[in-house]
Amino acid sequence: MMLERIQQKMEGPAMKVVLAIIIIFFVFAGYFGANLVTPGNETVANVDGVNITNAEIDNVINNQRRQNPNFDQQYPTEASKAEYREQVRNQLINDRIYTNTIENAGLTASKAQIIEQIHSMPEFQLGGQYDPQTAKTIMAQNGISDTRLYSIARNQIVREQFNQGISESSFVTDKEIEAFYRIQEQTRDARVLTVPKAKFSEGIVIEDGEKQTYYDNNKANFEQPEQVSLQYILLTKDILAQSIKSSITDEQVADFYNSEENKSEFVAPDKITVAHILIANDVDNAEQKATDLLAQLQSGADFAELAKANSSDTFSGAEGGVLPQTEAQAGNSGWVPEFESAALELTEPNELSGLVKTDFGFHIIKLNERLVGDSKPLAEVSEEIKQRMADVQAQTQFFNKKALLDDALFSTESISDLAKTAELELQTTELFDRNSIPVAINHPAVIEQAFAKDNIQSKEISDEISMGEQQIVYIAVQDYQAAGIKPLTEVEAEIVSLLTAEKVTEKTKTYAESIKSALKAGESVETLLTEKELTWVESSAFGSRDAALGPELNSKLFQQVAPLTDEAAIEIEDLFSGDVAILELRKVNYPDLSKLDDAKKQQLKSLLANVNSRGDFSKFVGELREKSDVK
Repeated sequence: MMLERIQQKMEGPAMKVVLAIIIIFFVFAGYFGANLVTPGNETVANVDGVNITNAEIDNVINNQRRQNPNFDQQYPTEASKAEYREQVRNQLINDRIYTNTIENAGLTASKAQIIEQIHSMPEFQLGGQYDPQTAKTIMAQNGISDTRLYSIARNQIVREQFNQGISESSFVTDKEIEAFYRIQEQTRDARVLTVPKAKFSEGIVIEDGEKQTYYDNNKANFEQPEQVSLQYILLTKDILAQSIKSSITDEQVADFYNSEENKSEFVAPDKITVAHILIANDVDNAEQKATDLLAQLQSGADFAELAKANSSDTFSGAEGGVLPQTEAQAGNSGWVPEFESAALELTEPNELSGLVKTDFGFHIIKLNERLVGDSKPLAEVSEEIKQRMADVQAQTQFFNKKALLDDALFSTESISDLAKTAELELQTTELFDRNSIPVAINHPAVIEQAFAKDNIQSKEISDEISMGEQQIVYIAVQDYQAAGIKPLTEVEAEIVSLLTAEKVTEKTKTYAESIKSALKAGESVETLLTEKELTWVESSAFGSRDAALGPELNSKLFQQVAPLTDEAAIEIEDLFSGDVAILELRKVNYPDLSKLDDAKKQQLKSLLANVNSRGDFSKFVGELREKSDVK
C-alpha cells in the first residue's frame, strides 16, 4: 500500500525537486562517499547481485573519523568498533536496496534540473551567485571530475523526487494537529530551586578506615599493568634536518637559488586552459557526430554554443566546454594520456585539435590560453631551499652516525657511552605501560623489545630497532615494575576525591529531600533557604524554551507529569553538573484551541507530516529489504 501511495504522489502535478535533504540516513551511510570509490575485493554482503565490500565500509568509517574528532573515543573497544562496523554494513545494504528501487522506478532528471541543482550549491557560490571558478577550484581540491559532479547532482535530484513521494504520502488528522498544538503552546505554572553541590563541600572529612575499606572493596579499579622505564638513543633524519636547518644562513640560500644548476627548478610550470566537446561512446553514431561538429568548427561555428548544445560532458558544456586551468606539463595535467597529449600539442589561442579518442568517447579540443611560467621570487622559495639543503646534509649525517653506532655497539656496554660515540642525546623515560609509551618512540617494534623478558632481566643495549625509513633507536631497560595492584599510598588522593564527591552528593540530596518533605507537609522552607542563600525561580507561565531556566531545567520541567489534584507535584532531579534541582509544578496551562488559525494549522501539519514521513521512510526501507535478495 505504501509503495502505491508513493507512486501516485510521484505521478501527480505537485511533484517538485526540493533541495532540503530528507535522506540524511543515506548520506551518513556513505552514499556520496562509499559508493563513489572503487570497491575492494572482499565481499561482506550481496544485494540483488551487487556486492558490498569491506573497502566501502572502511570508506564510510574513515569519513566519519575525519568529520568527528572524538570518533575513536566513542568506540574505544574492539567490540564497540565491530558493532559500529555492522551498523554501517546494514546501512549500506539499505542504501543499495533503496538505490535499486529508485533506478527501477524510472525517475529522470533533465539537463536544466541538473545544472540548476549544481548552481544552487552554496559551496559553489560567491555573493549568493554561482561562480564557475569557485566551483572548479573546489572540485579540483576534492578530486571530483565534471562527470562525477553531474552524476552526484542527478542522483540527488531523483532521490529527492522519490523522497517527496514518501513525504507527500504521509497524512495528518485534525486531532493530531490539535494535540500537537496543545503540547507545543502549553505553559507551566511552577517554581524551580537549584541546590548547588558547592554549598555542601566544606567540612567533609574522610577517615583512614573509610579509605582502607574503599580500597579493599575496589582493588580491581587500581590494577596496574607491567611498566618499564627506558634510556634510549634516537637517530632520525628529520630530527637532524631540524637542527641543520636552523644553522643555514640567508647567504647560503641565495647562493643555492642563483646557481645555474638550480635556477630552472624555481620556475613555475606553464599553465594551460582548454575547452572541449565530448561525444560519449553511448551516443548513436558518436564518431560521425563528432566529425560533423569538427567540420562546423573549422567552418567558423561558435565553439561555446556547440559545446552547450552537444557535449556529453554536461557540466563543462554549460560553461562553453571550458575546463579548469591546469599545468601544461605531461603527467601533471590531470587529464587522461590521449587527451593530454593532444591538448599539449596546441600552441596558438583558438587552435583546434582533430578528433581525440579516449575511453570516454570522441573529443574536440580548443586551446583558450597558454601562460608561460614565471620565476618564483627568492622570498617565496626560501623555506623550501633551506629544507632541501637541510635534508641533503641530514641524510649524510644520518648514515655517518649510524655507521659509528654500528661499529661501537658490540664493544660498548654502556648506552651512555654509545650515545657519546655518535654525539647523540641520551634520553630517559618515566615508567610506562604498553599503552602509554612516549610518542617519540611509540612503535610496535620498540614496545616488543622494551617488554621482552631478556631485555628486562639483562638491561643491556638492544640491537638497532627500525621505526621507519631513516628512523632508528637503541634502548636499554632502566627500571621494571611487574603488574599488580597499586598501593594505597599511591591512590589515596584519588580515593579521597571519590569519597568526598559521594559525601557532597549525599548531603546535597539530603538537603533537597528536607525541602521536599517540608513542602509536602505544608511547612515553610524559608529558614532552610536562607541558611544556604538560595532562592526560587518562579513563573505562572514557563514556556518550553524559557531563558530563565535554561535548556536542561526546561526539559525536566516539561517532562514532569501534570498534577491530577490541586496539590503541586514536586520532584527532585539530578543535573549534569552534579547539582540538584527541586521542581514544584502547580499547574499546566493549555492553549485556547479557538486561537488555532488556518495558517498555524498548516504550519503544524507540515511539521507533523515531516515527522511522520520519517517513520514511513524507515518502514518503507524495511519492506524493501524483506523483498530483496540479501546475502
